[in-house]
Amino acid sequence: MILEDCEAGAFTSDGIALGGWGVDLGYGNRIFNCRGSSNGVFGIIAIGQHDLEIAGCHFQQSGDSDYDLKNCASFNFHGNISSTPREHGVNVRCSSNGSDVSGRIADNWVEGAGKVSFYIHHDTHHGLTGELYDIIVAGNQSHSPGWSDYSIQGSTGHPLAGLTFADNMGSGAGSHGVSMAYVEAATVSGNDIDGPRGEGVILSGVWNSTFYDNTVAWPGAGGRIRSCFDIQDAKDGLTFSIFNTFERNNLYKGAHTGFGFLEESNSDHNVFTANTFYGFNPLNSHRLLGPHSGISDSIIGAVPQSIGDSVAIQSLIYDPSRQSLTIVAISSHQPHVKLTAEGFGPLSWKSWKGFYRNTFYGVVNPPAAVTVKSSGNGSDVRAVPFP
Repeated sequence: MILEDCEAGAFTSDGIALGGWGVDLGYGNRIFNCRGSSNGVFGIIAIGQHDLEIAGCHFQQSGDSDYDLKNCASFNFHGNISSTPREHGVNVRCSSNGSDVSGRIADNWVEGAGKVSFYIHHDTHHGLTGELYDIIVAGNQSHSPGWSDYSIQGSTGHPLAGLTFADNMGSGAGSHGVSMAYVEAATVSGNDIDGPRGEGVILSGVWNSTFYDNTVAWPGAGGRIRSCFDIQDAKDGLTFSIFNTFERNNLYKGAHTGFGFLEESNSDHNVFTANTFYGFNPLNSHRLLGPHSGISDSIIGAVPQSIGDSVAIQSLIYDPSRQSLTIVAISSHQPHVKLTAEGFGPLSWKSWKGFYRNTFYGVVNPPAAVTVKSSGNGSDVRAVPFP
């Protein structure tokens, strides 16, 4: 089935409902470019689907989540927009009846979620007989959720295995930027988390995972002391954060930032290499309780370049069909500065590409020109489109 260009809004229940109760309820279904507002429960709910694709949709102000994927295997959820849902923007859950959940969540935009922008988890009150595995979360943007930008939760005895979490952006979370629990063998790279009121990244029972080339800036914006990375035990007291590697991460200290890395309780055997700390000193860059954890080659007390960087806009692309503007820029002091497009918002550093990029949605008319400014005082202005 292909469902395309549909309007589904203001229903007392769901805008679009696909499936029923259980698993193995559909194969190869597609939902493209649909939209809706103010549905009583979900904008789109899909249950028990295999090889599901949802792309180019825009749902907003749902009574629960704008998008809910339950017991779906090998799904592809990309290029969608969620605006001000009451609870979650994107809710992916592994529930009952032996279901396994795997798939890709990429290049989506969530703003103003009441709770979590992107929530991937075991639905703990529904049986826990399935597994979360091989989840890809990449290139997404979260803005100003009430709770967390990203919450990724396995459960006791059912860890999420094989997570790829890359090149996502989060800003202004009401609680933590990223929260992970019961996660095994994750690769976390190239993410940019700015200004959460709570912890930047909180890891509760995460092991054998790699964190590299991430930027975590100014946690503790809510006025209480918080850390860029808080590494701790899971709630069961039996699952520890051990054997992780943290390499080449950039950590920025805000007014209420406590530590760069805070390793608590039974966390141990973690390795910290070549990380850079802006505004920290040797006493608050690391606080490691694990006797076997180690630090090497970290740059402590570095400060961002304050003057003299050169900024160059590389491309400005406006898509009228999606009402989106994509901005790509570089700086002579990258990645140690922040770039912001005036009137739109921050650009995310893409380490593997060597540039900053962001796509802004809801741009009804293209601007005549765009100005990109740097925290290092550089700037550039180009007409749209460019080149």
